[in-house]
Amino acid sequence: AMSPGNPGFGVVCGRTPAGAITLWGLSAGVLPVGVPVIGVDIWIDPSGLVTATSIANALGAARIDVPIGPAVPLGVSFSAQCLVLDPACAVDLFTASNAGTFIVQ
Repeated sequence: AMSPGNPGFGVVCGRTPAGAITLWGLSAGVLPVGVPVIGVDIWIDPSGLVTATSIANALGAARIDVPIGPAVPLGVSFSAQCLVLDPACAVDLFTASNAGTFIVQ
């Protein structure tokens, strides 16, 4: 659960190619419409953007840790989206998840 004092909280993007390189964007919110970039729609708000990378495991799950400190107040939220380098996409080489929003409860 995304609750204060949860150092093990993380976000997972599934169904990616095993070993795929992923770029995560974390932001305070989402855009009202997706912005097309390198063949995918970006839905996270680029203002205050934080990025992280990960590698998908053998099952195609790419995870990043987002530890929630004990002093984080209830109601704080962030949004995340995963961009995947996917060689199966012959034209653009990238796929992306939808943006998800997470709220501390």
